[in-house]
Amino acid sequence: MSITTRQTIAESVEYFSRNYPASISGIWFEAAACRNEDLEIFFAVDGREEKAKEICQRCPVRWECLTYAIETRQRHGVWGGLTADERGLLVRKLREP
Repeated sequence: MSITTRQTIAESVEYFSRNYPASISGIWFEAAACRNEDLEIFFAVDGREEKAKEICQRCPVRWECLTYAIETRQRHGVWGGLTADERGLLVRKLREP
């Protein structure tokens, strides 16, 4: 991964952790298992999503996080234990008759 890509991801993660959107309840975000983790893991492009998913598995607010990611159409990162591709598959399955 290039230094520029890594820096961009790190800046995005840092911004999100300091300025999470008002639509996220501070209560659930404060309870998130990832709160004290290196959030870059959740936006890694080098195959580290398994580590992020392990953290999500023990998170008490996993479903709130996943719901937020789906509702706001997050296109990057692991949210609620699912990657962007996995969230897309889930949404398509939910839309099937």
